Amino acid sequence: MYGSGKQKQLRKDYSDSLSSIVSLAKYYETLGDIAAEAEDVDLELAFERYRQSFLIDGRKRVKSKIDHIAKRAGNPEDTAANLRPARTRFRTSTIEFTKFLQNT
Repeated sequence: MYGSGKQKQLRKDYSDSLSSIVSLAKYYETLGDIAAEAEDVDLELAFERYRQSFLIDGRKRVKSKIDHIAKRAGNPEDTAANLRPARTRFRTSTIEFTKFLQNT
């Protein structure tokens, strides 16, 4: 596909691919920001999205957000509040799937 005379196309495709990867990392970071800044903060979801973003492109800014989430999650006074969104998500998921099973 990239034989002789196609270096220009190769460079363009390579650049486009890198841009797509960076865009995906930024997308996951944005999802993490939304979870971290929500009215009912979901630290687990924020961590997962920041982790995905960091694993894609390793930006230091995202690493610092992961560190911040880890500190918040480690606060024993807020443990119940930090787990509430995960419990709610789990409960909703089980209810919805049980309803699905009843209809099959």
